Amino acid sequence: MNNKYIETVKSLINDIRNEKNLPDNIEYFIQLIEDRHMNYESSEDDIAIFSNMIPEEIIRGLGLNPIWCLGGSLDIGDKYFDLFPRDVDPVVLSSYGMYMEKEIPGIIAFQSDSFRKLAWLIKEQECEIFTLDMPAIKDMNESSEIYKQNVLTLMKDLEKRYKRQLLPYKLFKAHHDIQHSRNLMKKLIELQTSKGIFSSQLLHFILSSYYCTNDLVEYGRNLESVLNQTWCTYDKRISLGIVGSPLYFPNNKIFKITKDLGVEIDFMFNENNMFLSGYDLTECNDVKAMIGCIVGYYFNYNLIPHNIREDVSYQKYLSHLDGVIYHVLKGQISYDYDYIKLEEALELPIIRLETDYYKEDVEQIKIRLEAFIEMVSGLKAV
Repeated sequence: MNNKYIETVKSLINDIRNEKNLPDNIEYFIQLIEDRHMNYESSEDDIAIFSNMIPEEIIRGLGLNPIWCLGGSLDIGDKYFDLFPRDVDPVVLSSYGMYMEKEIPGIIAFQSDSFRKLAWLIKEQECEIFTLDMPAIKDMNESSEIYKQNVLTLMKDLEKRYKRQLLPYKLFKAHHDIQHSRNLMKKLIELQTSKGIFSSQLLHFILSSYYCTNDLVEYGRNLESVLNQTWCTYDKRISLGIVGSPLYFPNNKIFKITKDLGVEIDFMFNENNMFLSGYDLTECNDVKAMIGCIVGYYFNYNLIPHNIREDVSYQKYLSHLDGVIYHVLKGQISYDYDYIKLEEALELPIIRLETDYYKEDVEQIKIRLEAFIEMVSGLKAV
């Protein structure tokens, strides 16, 4: 494992342990992060997942462990710089570095040309990789059917590779565990938004640990424990939210900057659909029907750009905020379509911040955020 990356993870864990308001079971979440990011040991059931657009229910339903390679730091990909052009999407480079440290099979969704090239590069390294072709246009019945067929093909390829069948009860169990965890994560964010129980850095850390567990039942128990603890409400200067490009551990740059400015982020949105309506599999008669229901959900809600303007469930959380930070990682151009929609739909101050995993732009972002916070504070005082 890359030593620079390990030191970054250690430093962030140390920051968490020094937080003032910690849940009683914080060591559980720390252990998840340590085991996945520092002390990872592969098993024959591990499979790397490069995108939240790949239905997690299928992976867990087959008894496989999703090892998420979603980016978060260029430290882990620095020795692979020479394999990529200088302007490569930092998420692609970071994800590649995470994957190459593990040497396990993987699944890549073709959500951009960069990920197509990444699949080719991984195959050149003689690694085992499965692919999921994503339809270019999402608002057409034909595209929805193409996506469904592509997911079914992926499912059959995985069944053949691992010599196991995706049975209805296993798929239903995976669906139940995933939805339960997502609902608890949603409640945790709701609690943070209403009470401000701890720092945004700690909230991000706990949510990120979801991508480090193979046991969602145990993860759910520990989230419930956090929710059931007694928390005090603190007076907040202003309430900010962050949306846009997902922030995956250990990328906590924005949280550190806002903390230095005396403001915490109470609301954050990532791509695991916790704020969207769930789906019901009880009326499905077989695996194919269940897959159809699952991929219909992913197709409508998880394929970007997400239609924020029409998503009432999403907007109701943002409406309680004083301002919104729209975070865009360099190279993640598709998220800018959401920014245009959000700017038109919300009657809230909003700032767009484009950044990457480097620290060179910290002072520039700090200056812009400081001005934004002063403006929001002034509007709130009126």
